[in-house]
Amino acid sequence: RYIQDCLRRTGDDNEVGGMLVGCYEVNSLGQVVAIRISGFIPAGPHAEFGPAHIKFDSEFQAGYLRILQHRNSRHRCVGSFHRHPGSFDRPSSGDLTTDREALASSGSPFLLAGIVTLNNNREDDSSLRIGDLKFDFYLLGRGADSKYVRVVPEICDTDPSEAVPDSLVAYANARGASLTYDLKALRQIPGVGKIELREVLRGPTPTAAIQIHDAHLEVDHLIFRNANGSIEAFIKPAHQSPFEFLGPWLDPTVASHVWISELVLQARRVLRSCEFAPIRARRYEATWWERDPRRLTLERRAMEEMYGSRATLHQDGGKLFWKTTLRESGHTLDVQIIYPADYPFRPPLIQSEKELPLSPHSPQRGKLFCWHAYTNSDWNPSCDTAAVALAAASRWYACLLIYLTLGHWPAAADHPVHQNKHHI
Repeated sequence: RYIQDCLRRTGDDNEVGGMLVGCYEVNSLGQVVAIRISGFIPAGPHAEFGPAHIKFDSEFQAGYLRILQHRNSRHRCVGSFHRHPGSFDRPSSGDLTTDREALASSGSPFLLAGIVTLNNNREDDSSLRIGDLKFDFYLLGRGADSKYVRVVPEICDTDPSEAVPDSLVAYANARGASLTYDLKALRQIPGVGKIELREVLRGPTPTAAIQIHDAHLEVDHLIFRNANGSIEAFIKPAHQSPFEFLGPWLDPTVASHVWISELVLQARRVLRSCEFAPIRARRYEATWWERDPRRLTLERRAMEEMYGSRATLHQDGGKLFWKTTLRESGHTLDVQIIYPADYPFRPPLIQSEKELPLSPHSPQRGKLFCWHAYTNSDWNPSCDTAAVALAAASRWYACLLIYLTLGHWPAAADHPVHQNKHHI
């Protein structure tokens, strides 16, 4: 089905193929007596196809193979297969050169070459036929003068390798060879049990997930690698809800250097240094800008485009806010634009640094602007930012000065201020 799908997608005249995955069967003397094929790895999203050539996406295939080897340590690349035009059901001279180079750079004793032809009516007892596809297999040994030897395939029962989701391949590619060493180190930690790599749906985007059972503390470590490269880690005690294990790995630039094995050890150190029972009952939450650093970047950009350096961003514990000075007709007012905890689902608060005079939009003495330009019903979390709130604050302050001077609040001012929107 993979071959047929590729031909429909790339054209009937193009070569298609992939990597063969399996293991070597050896006898009591350590001699290879059979090659067991359990699956294949696709050519990859960046593979190049043509009528007389195919170039595999080697980075994609390497990441895919790392995940397969975690599931079954015996899995390895045992060869490749590709389609030939017409009835040309044997390797070409170019195939021989390529396979010799591949075999010389690997630690494998043999390489299996599979040739696929379409609608080939040539009668051949050594071939394997599936529908309108004909498969022929050739074995190449090591050595500069080695030649292909045709082999006869046999159908046998085997544990097929499961397809690897794209999010796991992306994670494996981002980690490179360090992922293999990381998983090996993880297995050697005393008390570490089952390690499961899978794809989960968190919101609209599939996410790579790793679940590790820790028998020492009777918890499961749940680790998610987000599309932006950041890592979220949770600890789930038995029969209890998970809580988040916060750390610098929420930053994508840091997360790329974090080993899962070290993260598990760090979680152990933290849990053992505290009384475990109360920790399991507590709830840990990341701030909205830690959960979505991309949103904070867009907030900064929007504010800089509208106000340059006149507004500055500050953090006080879990409070994030902008400070600026409103200027209107020779008057000034220092204000803060404060992000609520559930931002962006609620609009920012606008707060003066001194008490406001009584007005129709500040009926009680206080510091908060009662700004009607945005309510929960017409605030748009997908495109409105704190810069829009600051624009509304400037408008509100101008209206307040008019009210204090003329005694009435401008009615035309009570409509939304839509400007400088950034789609998130």
